[in-house]
Amino acid sequence: MLAAAEISAPDSQPLAAVRQDLLWFFNAAPGEMGLRSSYPAMIRRLLAPGAPGPASTGYELDELALDAARRARRIRQVLEFAGADVTEVLRACFTLPAPRKLRAYGIGAAIVPKLQVTLDAYRAAGDPRPLEDWLLRLPRVAGRIPKLGQAQAAIVFAGAAAYWSAVRAYADQRRRTAGWR
Repeated sequence: MLAAAEISAPDSQPLAAVRQDLLWFFNAAPGEMGLRSSYPAMIRRLLAPGAPGPASTGYELDELALDAARRARRIRQVLEFAGADVTEVLRACFTLPAPRKLRAYGIGAAIVPKLQVTLDAYRAAGDPRPLEDWLLRLPRVAGRIPKLGQAQAAIVFAGAAAYWSAVRAYADQRRRTAGWR
């Protein structure tokens, strides 16, 4: 049976940068671009009335938020060019927290329940349990039942293939997009 570690791609510098971009975009970008709280300025005014405060108070965006917005816009443009299917796979794989229950399915665990190979194996098994329960049980019984072992290996491989295909499509589109550093 194939282990998730056997299905991977070399983590080169460009792929590491892509992975960092996607993790940031799907998890931290909204917070970095969001409106800033006026609470600190209000406390400063209450504690020291009439004291000079910073020139910008309230909800003005600072330089970090503008940089975050520029970075997010570039990533969003690349995702738009890469297509909705690629974006859906990347969103599933890079949105935290990752599905801990499905960790046995490797790097593509987040998209395993959506894959056609998973749905086909589930239907062929004829198990009355819900899909996610069946997926949780599959690694425990796959070693004893060769047909289920083959199904699990196919699912792990398909998940990893979908993940790396989407990451590479994004990376290729990122290289082609004009103005990307």
